[in-house]
Amino acid sequence: MSPVLSHRLAIIWADLEHVVRSLGRGGGLFSPSIYDTAQCFRFDPPTNPWPVIEWLTSQQQPDGGWAEALDPRMRSLPTLAALLALKSLAYSRRATQVAIDAGIAFLYRNQWCDWLALGTDLPLGFELILPRLLDDARELGLPIDIAPYAAIVASGERQRSRLQRNVSAPDMAACHIWEGWGEEADPGLVDNHGTVGCSPAASAFWLSRARANPTLAALCEQVQVGLAKAREATSSSVEGVVCTRWPMIGVERVFGLYPLLLGGMLGSHYEPTMPASLRVALEQQLALLRDTVLGTRTDRLGKADLDQDTKTVAITLLTLGGLTLPQQIIRHFEQTSLTTMSAWPDTAPRPLTSVAHSLHALVSFGSGNCWQAYQQYLYRHQPLTGLWASEPPHISTQYATAQIMIALLESGAKAAIPAMCQSLAMYQHSHGAWGIGDGCTEETAYAVLALLAAKRHRCLPDHLAPVLIKAKHWMCDQYHPFEEEGLLLWRGKQLYRPIRIARMVELTALIGLLHAVEE
Repeated sequence: MSPVLSHRLAIIWADLEHVVRSLGRGGGLFSPSIYDTAQCFRFDPPTNPWPVIEWLTSQQQPDGGWAEALDPRMRSLPTLAALLALKSLAYSRRATQVAIDAGIAFLYRNQWCDWLALGTDLPLGFELILPRLLDDARELGLPIDIAPYAAIVASGERQRSRLQRNVSAPDMAACHIWEGWGEEADPGLVDNHGTVGCSPAASAFWLSRARANPTLAALCEQVQVGLAKAREATSSSVEGVVCTRWPMIGVERVFGLYPLLLGGMLGSHYEPTMPASLRVALEQQLALLRDTVLGTRTDRLGKADLDQDTKTVAITLLTLGGLTLPQQIIRHFEQTSLTTMSAWPDTAPRPLTSVAHSLHALVSFGSGNCWQAYQQYLYRHQPLTGLWASEPPHISTQYATAQIMIALLESGAKAAIPAMCQSLAMYQHSHGAWGIGDGCTEETAYAVLALLAAKRHRCLPDHLAPVLIKAKHWMCDQYHPFEEEGLLLWRGKQLYRPIRIARMVELTALIGLLHAVEE
């Protein structure tokens, strides 16, 4: 290895170790959220409103809407919330009214094409939150046509009725979207982090309903502390700006470590060059994760932070990372997987990345009695393009395709992998990147992880070697040590970037290229 490459790798390893040691710290680190900031401004207004107002207006795009145009329908919530926040001001500047007029014009131009049909890619809660925002807009006198939203309003009414009848526990995922259906400030909704469903917007809405009840004063203070921590968890220094979800301790730890597993770095493949201090940091993070899965940690994460899919990935990480789990956990997972498999296709469609995660977990246990059903399910839902479509967690096809390809590879379903590699190569930009526009680092990293996994399993066609070489050159050119910025590709109540998770994907792929791709 040349001195230049050794020096570059030393910097990247140090960068990776910095992120590994940070996973879970402070509840996570995320890009700022226009939607949640606007909702917190409305329901928990700051003493000085102008820093938030100036930040909100600075986030408006030239077309009048808020948020990036990477996923058009994901702009509806931040745009409506920002309009409501600006309209709620007791004193309005002329620039504020200009921004409101431009936002209304944006909605008028796009609402029919965006909302004529619901589709299947909406994140949890859109059908509840969007109609409530429309109701609030009507009460404030904003001239927004409701007719284009008829389908989502009807769906929201059905869901709201069901939730208001059934929700009784603060750990239910529905609490994350409580601002879309909640009415009375039930103290049982507040978790031990001082949040409602790990959502700043839901927490602020709860505060607005709780302040009139003097018996909830102490709990209101806890929620305000939680909101203050959600402000600290963003990459923004503007007072009053929050992230879209806090805390995400378990999610950040699990999906921050998972790229290392996808890249073959939790086994022995890179041990000769991986710094000893990084191995120690990984062992510490895996030990914390094991305590979380076993329920022995005192800072209980709760179901809102560690859902079933996250637990599945956590179990895979622990098993392949060399940590022993009690047999009852493994047997329970295997039995649940068999039950789920037997219910297909009668049950509702599962997210394909969740199916891939389950398959990967079963492989880690050596449970081969139901792999074929999972493999067939994934193949059956492969589009003609060869790349699996984006799903609610992430807008990128590379995100889904990489995780599905690697799960299939690990389960021995290798026959179709060379064709999948060819499909991935077809979508590479001429300069070496993948993704939206001219390409982005995170999407490129997912494609690289898939191709490197195929290479490790000897399934990468020889003629595709230049694809990885071009990717290596592009990612090396794009690399900036300890960088946090990047495109917002993850779906929540708006598009966001879980900074440490995305950074782990990018660094793992870059290290893999530097090790495995020779010129």
